[in-house]
Amino acid sequence: MSDITPEKTHALLEKLAEYVMNEVPTRREMDSRFRQVEEKLDKIEQGKADKHDIQRILDGMDAQAKQLDIIRTEQAATNAALLRHEKRISALEEKDTGYRVKDKAQKRDDLNE
Repeated sequence: MSDITPEKTHALLEKLAEYVMNEVPTRREMDSRFRQVEEKLDKIEQGKADKHDIQRILDGMDAQAKQLDIIRTEQAATNAALLRHEKRISALEEKDTGYRVKDKAQKRDDLNE
């Protein structure tokens, strides 16, 4: 482990303080953003929203739906690849050893029950 010195600790604390002061939004900024969103939603509920506000919300929802589709596609591809690799590994195990390690471990577990 590296030597921890007061100077290094102080430098890390300064970096953390700088990040918090410059990068992290303040509570007031976040409250202001939430108020703006609430006002827009209130306009929509009251029927006073213009087409631009509604279109922005619909565009955001559409972007989220597209991201979910991409994630689902990636999950399906990953699952298929894992199944394919599992079949290849089991075939190699049977070819090299004459049995599958997974089957042998399962038999051992069945005997222990």
